[in-house]
Amino acid sequence: MGTVQFKSNGTAIGSPVTVTGGVATLSHTFDVAGAQSVTADFTAGAGFVSSSASAQTVTVSDPAPVDVETTTSLSVPATAITGTAVDLTATVAPNTAVGSVQFKSNGTAIGSPVTVTGGVATLSHTFDTAGAQSVTADFTAGAGFVSSSASAQTVTVSDPA
Repeated sequence: MGTVQFKSNGTAIGSPVTVTGGVATLSHTFDVAGAQSVTADFTAGAGFVSSSASAQTVTVSDPAPVDVETTTSLSVPATAITGTAVDLTATVAPNTAVGSVQFKSNGTAIGSPVTVTGGVATLSHTFDTAGAQSVTADFTAGAGFVSSSASAQTVTVSDPA
């Protein structure tokens, strides 16, 4: 018979818990990361002697952040002329995503990676060879986000008339 007062670093956690069948259980959510020294003080009822448990250390950590999934879409012109620049635009959702986009044509990188700003990365590119170009965009995510890639889009490049 009696109650147990749990404490963390010397401060009471909740109210005293009634002992039932020799056990006192308290569900507690720690709100600060770090080592917590937890104790239990038994206050005895009639016919019993009060006692205290030795301190036990509970190491509390912050939850790991969950990386946000992203999607990348690509917008390119259907046609282009060799020697004339066109804009290739990748849109990353959510628009708060941090990272860069590497554009590729027929599997080969076009220029350097472009930083995503407000969910958009645009590259002005001049094709130098006529024919169908399969353009892709790969988003490399920064901290807190998951990388993604856009489906290939075809740009038909022709020589000037």
